[in-house]
Amino acid sequence: IDGDAQNEEFTRDYYGSLRREDPAFGDTDLDGASINVNDDRSILERVRLETALLEIGNINDIIGRHLGGEIDFLSVDVDGMDLHLLNAISVVKPRVICCEYNASLGPDLSITTPYRDQYSRFHDYTHPIVHGTSLLALIRLMNKKGYTFVGTINGLNAFFVKNGIDLGDIRPTTLEESFEYNGYRLERMTSEEQFEEVVNSGLDFTYIDEDGNFSGMVKAE
Repeated sequence: IDGDAQNEEFTRDYYGSLRREDPAFGDTDLDGASINVNDDRSILERVRLETALLEIGNINDIIGRHLGGEIDFLSVDVDGMDLHLLNAISVVKPRVICCEYNASLGPDLSITTPYRDQYSRFHDYTHPIVHGTSLLALIRLMNKKGYTFVGTINGLNAFFVKNGIDLGDIRPTTLEESFEYNGYRLERMTSEEQFEEVVNSGLDFTYIDEDGNFSGMVKAE
């Protein structure tokens, strides 16, 4: 599930050799931008691609047209409603989940952008870096759903493995060990400047409590 194809690109690079070598390998990509889907069609084989604007009310029906039950990997990167959609997904049971987080929200707050249908962070807000979920909120939700936090990459994506699965050489980690800022944003703004923009936006955020529940609205401060 990819709002701008970034996570799909990482997945394509990582699994490229497997896709070529294993005739049974396949995946499903749901993208809100038709141009990304059209571009992908010329590159990927054995992949089901669909343009769809995903919302809480339709996400299970759309995924269910292609997949159901246990799957190996789910990637969620929709630039805003990631945590709400991840919480709503029930039609598949992924063994591994990758979800984008917004490091500009800082390591200490457990917050996410309030849910709305038809959301676009580029159209709905005048603060383009103020969107999505904090890493702490994501970890809390995934703990509730029965997943172990195993790491982050590039200050963008966090990875979780379903409890009970042998982790092999991978070890569980903590927010304190694995939180990192987005290097691209750090080239333009310090972490302090990023958080200051979050605070100055004056926006209300949905708070995620220690048990992973969506528990009212708060300000970033």
